Amino acid sequence: ADILALKRDVVSDFAAAVARIGGERKSLFSIPGNLDCVRHCPVCQASTDGISSALEVYGASYVRCDTCSHYFVANRLTRDALEQFYRLNVGYQATYADRHQARLRMDEIHKPKLGWLLQEYSRLYGDRPRAILDVGAGSGHFCACAREAGISCDGIELSESGRVFAAEVFNIKLDACDFVEHAPAYTGRYDVVTFWGLIEHVPDP
Repeated sequence: ADILALKRDVVSDFAAAVARIGGERKSLFSIPGNLDCVRHCPVCQASTDGISSALEVYGASYVRCDTCSHYFVANRLTRDALEQFYRLNVGYQATYADRHQARLRMDEIHKPKLGWLLQEYSRLYGDRPRAILDVGAGSGHFCACAREAGISCDGIELSESGRVFAAEVFNIKLDACDFVEHAPAYTGRYDVVTFWGLIEHVPDP
């Protein structure tokens, strides 16, 4: 994949992009009400008492668990703060919502994902999926690829700008619900549920 072409909005003025992203993140982590103190390691549940910061990036304090060596953010954003950021931040979604790169992103990123998925599904079930649900659908590129391949595909996405892009560019209406809370409504309707690049964005994977 041509990474520089896919990240054109960042590399065109790298210094400005770094300053913008850094400022947004510092702002997020500077508001006390936005933060939760992580009391136990997310992996082994060992207490975080007495652990000192190993690294700080834009106000996020990364620590290393003394028991299992896992690194994690000790002052992580609350679920509400994180959800609001992903729902409303246009800058974060901008990389994925570039009309000029829509075809390139589909061909370079999402077609290979779909190809791998179809290969694995065929290997496991000897068939082709009829319907896919893409959770964390971004700007709708994967859904568009699946539909081009003749597979029914719906998506769930918090980002308002991502949903607008999907509707305007791909004519795809993405849902804005919380998948965990509304999962029963989707049960039995899909052969595959995908979570491309999602788990690192949730507070409790």
